[in-house]
Amino acid sequence: LEVSSPGIERKFFKIDQYLEYLGSEIRVRYKNKKNENESIKGMLLRVSEECLVMKVKNNEVLINLEKIEKANIDFRGVINGK
Repeated sequence: LEVSSPGIERKFFKIDQYLEYLGSEIRVRYKNKKNENESIKGMLLRVSEECLVMKVKNNEVLINLEKIEKANIDFRGVINGK
């Protein structure tokens, strides 16, 4: 029997998980308006029932939660203190 934890790069599945990391660097892969995969990395600013808001290169980016395919904390930012 092997037991493991989800680790520092664990995926987010629920809004509560996003709320725990407000102000942290996260990576998000989602479907954009053209229904193409897009990936971004930035600081998680706000979370609502419908979307999250990230700061990416001094711009605020709004992402619909339904369009997110994968989101997780950017462990390099945590290790480097960013």
